[in-house]
Amino acid sequence: LKQMVMYCENLMDCRREMLLKVTSFALFLPTNPPRKYFDQDFDRTLCNGTCDNCARAHTYLVKDLSEAARSALTLVTAMASQRVTLKHVADVFKGSRTGKIQASGHDQLRGYGQGEHLHKGDIDRLLRTMVLRDVLTEYPEENREGFIV
Repeated sequence: LKQMVMYCENLMDCRREMLLKVTSFALFLPTNPPRKYFDQDFDRTLCNGTCDNCARAHTYLVKDLSEAARSALTLVTAMASQRVTLKHVADVFKGSRTGKIQASGHDQLRGYGQGEHLHKGDIDRLLRTMVLRDVLTEYPEENREGFIV
């Protein structure tokens, strides 16, 4: 399921290349050697815009978020004994000053505000990627209304 989510959230790579050339597992874990899937070599230039990612023709800026990921992990480790949501972690990492953050003392934690230079969407993608790559673990829970969050 995680591999499917990673495939769906990938906005940069050619979908045809991802499906035909390498397995999604090898694609997202670069330590594994690429393996052919459907035994086809596929050059993304042959896609000619037939997949949604290639059709967009957007230019993306690739950022190294290793330091941000380390800071986020430090922050999550400091909150490990408490039940918090990814949204709350993102808000604390961004440096938000909500009443909930201040009341819980999370504005005093090492890592608070370390992501203030990042866009909120980048922080959300960073944390989601960390969950998908098993760096962080997310535990679904039922809220008072009976919904899984």
